Amino acid sequence: MQDEGPWVVNCFSMGRIPHLLAFVVYNKSMFYIYIIKSLKNGSLYIGYNDDLRKRIAEHNSGKSSYTKKYMPWQLVYYEAYLSKTDAIIRERRLKQFAKGYAQLKGRIKNSLEDKNDKKPKGVG
Repeated sequence: MQDEGPWVVNCFSMGRIPHLLAFVVYNKSMFYIYIIKSLKNGSLYIGYNDDLRKRIAEHNSGKSSYTKKYMPWQLVYYEAYLSKTDAIIRERRLKQFAKGYAQLKGRIKNSLEDKNDKKPKGVG
């Protein structure tokens, strides 16, 4: 198998002076949990997959029977995991426990608002 090079899986800054730190993983598949929002009625859907772009395209082409009637869909949030088990557990917990789901919705509330609102509230 040919080496495809490193994949950057997490970058962040620390302190007053930005220091870019990256965790690099070689040739590892990622597993995703994601939240999509229906542009038709505003409903949310939580899912899991190992090919996020392909899965979002499937939702928007009607290949998912559950989400077909609420197309089109927009990706509003995702988390990436190296472990398939961790991703499945996270998806299950978000679907089963209302408190965790509510906390996540609170964290991404601005992403869930109408995309036509270009200027953040409270910003001059």
